[in-house]
Amino acid sequence: MPVKTRRVAVFGETHSSNLGDGVIYDCISYLFGKHGVTTIPVDLSGRPESVPAAGAQAEFVEPGALRKLLRKPFQRNRQLGRAHAALDWYVRKRRRQVRQWSHVIKSCDAVVIGGGHLLTDRFFRFPPRISEVARRAKMYGKPLAVFGCGSEQSWGYLASKLYSSALQQAVYVSVRDQNSASLLSKYVSCDVSVNVHPDPAFVVGELKPALVGLDQSDVLGVNLQPANDFRRHVPSLSALTDQQYCEFWAKVVVGASTSGKQVRLLTNGSWEDYSTARKVVALVHKQGVAIELEPRPLHVNELLEQISKLSSIVSTRMHAGIVAGSLGKSVAPISWDPKVSAVWAQVEGQKCVLPAEIILSQDPWLTIEKVLTDQSADSFDVSKDIESIESAVRNCLSAVGIDV
Repeated sequence: MPVKTRRVAVFGETHSSNLGDGVIYDCISYLFGKHGVTTIPVDLSGRPESVPAAGAQAEFVEPGALRKLLRKPFQRNRQLGRAHAALDWYVRKRRRQVRQWSHVIKSCDAVVIGGGHLLTDRFFRFPPRISEVARRAKMYGKPLAVFGCGSEQSWGYLASKLYSSALQQAVYVSVRDQNSASLLSKYVSCDVSVNVHPDPAFVVGELKPALVGLDQSDVLGVNLQPANDFRRHVPSLSALTDQQYCEFWAKVVVGASTSGKQVRLLTNGSWEDYSTARKVVALVHKQGVAIELEPRPLHVNELLEQISKLSSIVSTRMHAGIVAGSLGKSVAPISWDPKVSAVWAQVEGQKCVLPAEIILSQDPWLTIEKVLTDQSADSFDVSKDIESIESAVRNCLSAVGIDV
């Protein structure tokens, strides 16, 4: 008699232009697949899957001035942003997305909220969506699990109610850092413990073994994101200007180039990141320094290949650093959000994490170079972390009724 194929719907930001989320999903799919489980990706934000044709190039189109202007009030005012997100969900998107989700959930054996910084309430985007996923899972009698997610403390009243209801329903909950565990422990069912294990993306070296050891000597990758993220999350940098931010990166590039490094700028795929990278390139070129900007990746494999060719990286996007570390590169993550330090602490890599205030340094390359050099001599081993993640996968699948 043939063995029944098990299917699990994995909800996350799976089709985000920030390909770090795609890396997370690919790793979860790989981990579950080792136990004969087929995963079905479902994007919480309702994005369609977009797979570029072979050899396609990422065309960059700068957003118009009106689009940028309309976004600013919602980005700067948290309550206004939350109100906008609620209206957008309940009035415009809920009915269509719930219809699609219902079809997927009914066809699967279990539902997993899988990976990423999902249990948050910065702009009320995720609480109503995750609550709706939980409600539909309950409606169709499917067990619900939370696997390898991140959380944060600042939930509003309504978000707390929605998340609490979903977490009470979950038969398994795991997170990627101790800070998230401390928060969620207050909300889960009394017979469920919050498990902690490293971010699922730390298995990317096992997922893509052919990319391990492909680095070119003395090639430094510079991975960055917009200054606005630093202004929003780091109080001491609230007055940071875009010009100051680009000048910081120019100092890093010039310092690294002077020390003999070949420098490549790369992004995780979002147009905001790429726009910032282009400004840094222009500034560096004015100083007479040659630098290469990698094409904006459209697909996870493109991002992985770009990182695989580096020998080291200084990164602000957390999953660019995680991928690099998993592929054996020296990594200097810059912590613009508490989640960065917390996630690296889970793999005993906190000593390589740099504070956001390094942006104000007059000679940041000296500090970055020391972190990368010290790490080269004594890099951390992720093998024990992979074992922890795989153990969590087995426990998760068992909890939702799938034999492993």
